[in-house]
Amino acid sequence: IIRKEWLEKASKEEPYDVFISFKQSDRENDIEKTKDYYACLEIYNYLQYKCGLNVFFSPETLKNKISERYEPYIYNALNTSKVMILYDQKPEYLTSTWVKNEWIRYLRKIINHEKEPNSLIVAYENFDAYKLPKELKGLQALNASSKDFLITLTNHINKVIEEESNKQKLNKT
Repeated sequence: IIRKEWLEKASKEEPYDVFISFKQSDRENDIEKTKDYYACLEIYNYLQYKCGLNVFFSPETLKNKISERYEPYIYNALNTSKVMILYDQKPEYLTSTWVKNEWIRYLRKIINHEKEPNSLIVAYENFDAYKLPKELKGLQALNASSKDFLITLTNHINKVIEEESNKQKLNKT
């Protein structure tokens, strides 16, 4: 009953355009906030405030949900978002429990034709893309250290959102 109640509450949230997945802390190395966190905060601010997209970035999106269970909100955001950005500066972060759980769920939705094929974007920095897990190697990957990263990322996001919008229009006719 409690799980259903949380899911109902989360489902009342606005749908998201973008879901940002990243490793926020690295307790094993005594890092409270990773470099990934700060990079994703910059991406979040750019997409949310400069581009006007509705972005799920857990530290910001969930900060007013103190003492609530976060998982229904995360699950709802994964379901409603049109694009996922999987950001990473260390290959091992991609296989951490929460991060892997998010991208596996999202990737499954792509495989099941519930999400656009190019809607999972891997943004990597400070390592070679060949170090990505095999499941992610065929996906759109952007080098986050390139000078035009945010512009390229935004263009790709807008293209995916437009493709999804066109599909929805076709399905209604």
